[in-house]
Amino acid sequence: MAPTLKILVTGLLVLACSSPRETTQTPAPAPPPAAEPAPAPTPAVWDTDFLAEWIGARNLDVTTCYESIKVRVPETGGKIRVRLRFSPDGHLDSLVFLSNSTGSADLETCMKRRMKNWRIPKGTGSEPIWVEVPYEFTDWISGGDSADSIRTAQEIRDISLSNQSIIGQCLESATSINKSGTLSVGIAFSIQPDGSVRDVRVTQLPEDDESLELCILNRVRQWKFRPVNSSVIQPFSITYTFTF
Repeated sequence: MAPTLKILVTGLLVLACSSPRETTQTPAPAPPPAAEPAPAPTPAVWDTDFLAEWIGARNLDVTTCYESIKVRVPETGGKIRVRLRFSPDGHLDSLVFLSNSTGSADLETCMKRRMKNWRIPKGTGSEPIWVEVPYEFTDWISGGDSADSIRTAQEIRDISLSNQSIIGQCLESATSINKSGTLSVGIAFSIQPDGSVRDVRVTQLPEDDESLELCILNRVRQWKFRPVNSSVIQPFSITYTFTF
């Protein structure tokens, strides 16, 4: 559609430059009133919840690096902690690796390359902000080995958020989805006493896409939570937000 619009506009300009015909002069119409300027975007409040959600939505950048390293070095795993500094306009102007138990310098290099272009929405303050982010690289992130207590809602939520990049991989591979702006994906499932996931449903998609829904269902069914000494089945639902 954009090329067609461009051709039409060019054609109109050419017609306007054609030889004039002898016609009665008429006063030019008054110009339309100037359009109101677009309102400036509302600055973001850089609180913990905002930063956690914004950085969590970009877990795919980091896990893509991990998965590419595991192809060559399957035993790669461990924890990495990074310190990020965002300038007042939202640019990432400092990235420091505080610790790395994975033993992989290539993983650090890949993460730097993918994270260096991060830019958060402009904040309300005039000072830079520092953020420390811990990453744990394992095949499946569980809540621990203890089976003494029932899982808390916060524990389930934290583990589900840790797996956000898995949902993001399905979204990235969906060719029919227009990946621009903010997209949301909602899921619901029940956790069995042994930690397995059942009754998985997709409750929200950016657009109807059967292959995307199937990808999400297959991935979530493989999740594993901490087993508990209880017969309680815990239902849970969560909505993930992705910004492109």
